[in-house]
Parts: sequence; C-alpha cells; structure tokens
Amino acid sequence: MVPDPANASDGADPGSESEPTGSGPGSESASGSGTDAGVVAGHRSAWLFGVVAIALGDMALRFSEYLAGERDAQFNTAEVWWPLAREVLAGGAPYLAHWDNKPPLFQFVNVGVAALSGGNLTLYLLAFWLLVGVANAATAVLLWRWLAGRGFERAGLVAALVYVCFLTVGNGHQIDPRPFANCCLVYGFVTTDRYRSGAAVAAAGLLTQFALLALPVVLWYRIRRSGMAATRYALGFWMAGGAVLVASFGAVALRWGGEAALAGVRYSYLSAGRYAAIYTDAGQSLLGNPAVWAYEEWQTLRAQAFWLACAGVAVFAWYRRWEGYRTPLVPAATLAFVVLSLPRVIRHGGVYSLLPFAMLAPLSALGLCALLAERVAATERRR
Repeated sequence: MVPDPANASDGADPGSESEPTGSGPGSESASGSGTDAGVVAGHRSAWLFGVVAIALGDMALRFSEYLAGERDAQFNTAEVWWPLAREVLAGGAPYLAHWDNKPPLFQFVNVGVAALSGGNLTLYLLAFWLLVGVANAATAVLLWRWLAGRGFERAGLVAALVYVCFLTVGNGHQIDPRPFANCCLVYGFVTTDRYRSGAAVAAAGLLTQFALLALPVVLWYRIRRSGMAATRYALGFWMAGGAVLVASFGAVALRWGGEAALAGVRYSYLSAGRYAAIYTDAGQSLLGNPAVWAYEEWQTLRAQAFWLACAGVAVFAWYRRWEGYRTPLVPAATLAFVVLSLPRVIRHGGVYSLLPFAMLAPLSALGLCALLAERVAATERRR
C-alpha cells in the first residue's frame, strides 16, 4: 500500500469535520498532484449536483409511473398513513383514531403532508415522494461531508453516488420514515456539537424506532472524536436527545391528550414482541419460516455482494493498520451497519435494508478507493 499521511487517525479532533482538509486514501492531499486535486475540486459540485439529480429524478419517475397507472401506493401508505392522516385532520387523535406503530415525528410529517395536499391523495403522494427524494439527496451529501471531513474526499463522493444509486433499486423510492431517519443518523455522526448530535439521533428514533439501535455507536464515535471528557459529552448528548423526545410526545399530549401520547409510547416502543409475532406468524421472520427467510436474505445479500466485499476491504485495511485507515469511522460504520441490520431477523429484505445501507455505502466507498489506490501503486512500482 502506498504510504498516505495518516490524517484520518484515531486522534481527537475537536474541530469541525465538515471541511475536507485531510489527506487519507481517496483524498487529495497537499503532497499529491496539484493538478489532480484541482480537477477533483473543480468537478465536486457537478458530481454532487448529479447525485442530487439522481435522487430527485428517481422520485419523479415513481410519481410518473403512479400517474400512468403502472405503480400503486404501497400498502403502508394506502392503508395506514393516508387513512391515519385523514382521521387526524377530521378531528381524531393519532394512535387512537387509527393504529400505527411509527413514532410521533413521522406522524407529524405525515399529517403535515396530508394537510398541505388538501386531502387529495395524488398531491399527498407527490409531496411525500418529493420529500423522500430530498431526504435521500441530503443523506448522500452528508455522507460525502462525513468522509471528506476525515480526509477521504474521493471516497466521500463515491459514497454519495453509491447510496443514491442503490436506492433506485433497493426500495429507497418508497414512502417510508427510514430515508428521513438516515438523514438524521448520518448528521449525528457528522456534527461535532454534542447537542446537535444527540438531537439528531433522537429525531431518527422518533421517525423509526429501529434507528435507536445505532445510538450507542454514534455516542461512542462522537466521544472518541470530540476530545472532550466522556461524561461531559454524554451528558449534553443525552440532554438534547431527551429534550427532543419529551417535546415530541409532549406535543402529542398537548394537542390530542395524554391518552394519545401514552398510546404512542406503547405502540412505538413497547410492542416489539407483538410486532415480531405478526411477522413470525406470517412466515417472514427467521423463526417463522427459516427457509423462506434465508432465501430472501440471500437475494438481498447477493444484490449487495460487490458493496459488501468492498466494505470488507475497508475493515481489513483498518484491522491491518494500513496508513490513513486507522480512523474510528470504519469501526463505527461497521458496528452501526451490524446493529441496524438486526431487525431483518424479524422481517426479511425490503425497506429493512435502507437503514443499514447508509452505513454500508461509506464503507464500500472506502474499500473501493483502497483497491483502486493499491492497483495504481502496483502499476507504478512495475514501471
């Protein structure tokens, strides 16, 4: 491996990670080719613009298919979220007038979109698909900022592209809370402010409860990167997260009563056993039908095989201490990918791949750039 400055090391960095100042693998260092760095810098905006265009264009395609009668609104949208929003707008209370197990922050988004659509399903779908596209694009840009801030400029650009391209074929076009939760989770990793990080992770968990599985990983990573005493950082992190949680359920209680707020807590976070039993009985979980579950998971993993292999290279590079790869970003993204994949034991494939892929994309990009860098270095050694 060609020696690279280890700017992306394990050392503390109390400053912002939003500026690509490092020179790790997949980056443009001051010691590297100035022409090459200038080319990449000159095309960065165009690259990110293309990533955003892909994310929004995919949503436009889905909506045009719906208008042409080639696509229906998925089950949750048609049978749960749209009816719930209409019940709430008619004077009912969320969780009581119509059941749903999504936390209140997603309910606010859902009811808000329905209100803006004026009760028109077509406008509701258009607005929601647009918001999903914006969330996907924002997550892609945040992935770039996360890696670029650690010195992995090229890898960050690759991660942004990998993420949106996967979503075009991996159910990322569906109306679902996970695209919004991904945006919040990645921001929780990116921001250096403990209050913003805690609030972002709490917001992710208030969009989809499964996002909270990554909370310990985000906290560990941010403490490691902050240079601040662990207790002090964790206190601010938990205070901000708790404030967002209380404000969300408090808003439900103030607007629709304490019974609705308690029902929201119960359905969102205290009904995991009932939720697992539903999919076990339906034969979609590992316990319900191991053969079907294994087949569906194999299909999902096969579609992601190349990116999983690239991610394996990034983990190997971190483990073997390749210069420039001893960064807590790699174990943090790996651990987050693992814990966010756990719900797939309950229900295979589908949108359950969306949360983990936000962590797989940066790992895959790092591994791919490492392989390309090694190939270039080997070619230069042979000259």
